[in-house]
Amino acid sequence: MSPWSEIATVANLIASLSIFSGILVYKIEKSDTDVFTVQRAIIAFRSAVESLNLNFRTELFSEMASYTVYAESMKPIIPQVFKVFKEKIAEYQAIEPKKQEEFIKAASEELIKLIDGIPTGLSTPLVIRTEDKIEFLLRDSMPFTPQYAGLERISSTVYHFFLQLLNKYRTICLDLDNWKTVFRSMIENEIEVQDEELFKNAVCNYLVALQNTIGFQHDQDDIDNIIKITNLTCNAYLSKSTRELKKLRKSKIALQPFDTFDTYVDQFSEAQKALRSVFSRDEENEYSNIVKEFEIHNK
Repeated sequence: MSPWSEIATVANLIASLSIFSGILVYKIEKSDTDVFTVQRAIIAFRSAVESLNLNFRTELFSEMASYTVYAESMKPIIPQVFKVFKEKIAEYQAIEPKKQEEFIKAASEELIKLIDGIPTGLSTPLVIRTEDKIEFLLRDSMPFTPQYAGLERISSTVYHFFLQLLNKYRTICLDLDNWKTVFRSMIENEIEVQDEELFKNAVCNYLVALQNTIGFQHDQDDIDNIIKITNLTCNAYLSKSTRELKKLRKSKIALQPFDTFDTYVDQFSEAQKALRSVFSRDEENEYSNIVKEFEIHNK
């Protein structure tokens, strides 16, 4: 082989090694970038859940109630309801105590018949913003799928939980049984209003009070547990090094499809199969306890 041929062979070898090295560096850098993307998504997801906790408060309930009572479609209905309500308050104040409970029941049912149905939807600015935050949970979790099965299942479950909760509070304002409860309370408390505007304001206040009662007696405990699960899971992943996250990404743990399960507890239990490789023993015990608390609270 001539010297020139040897030089050409060496040059080709160096070029090939350079290309291979470039590809290898690119793959490593891309792999690192993918992991960083997941880490940023975990932080954003955790923050979004914390933010939603603040949404389910009196401000949201008040806006829902106001948009329902003051809806354009309610304008023809309110005057007659107000007129009959004033009459019922006067009658209630005139009857003897032992007949009051029976009267309240009959009066509230008569008022509901005047309404017949709540002819309005419920998409207020704050409701829409809350919906956007809930949808953001799914957009945030895209980098988790499908490499991080446990994290993806947690994010999907949390998304469905908050969406169902929002729809539940919508229903409170639109459900005639809840309006009946409001009228019962207003008559029992002898709420005297002199005009339609004050009447509508009183109905709004009682609807908000009902929403708050439902929220604080039951839902807030569930929200608190959802946040605990989210923080515990996110923090466990964020505590891992880039190398550890790459290793977890290669995990072949397959979970049952989301639609296989009917309850949040079942979803969290299924997620735990994949989270075992992420949690420490203490973290897994804490996770199990939170899920158990969630289950007990929802029996």
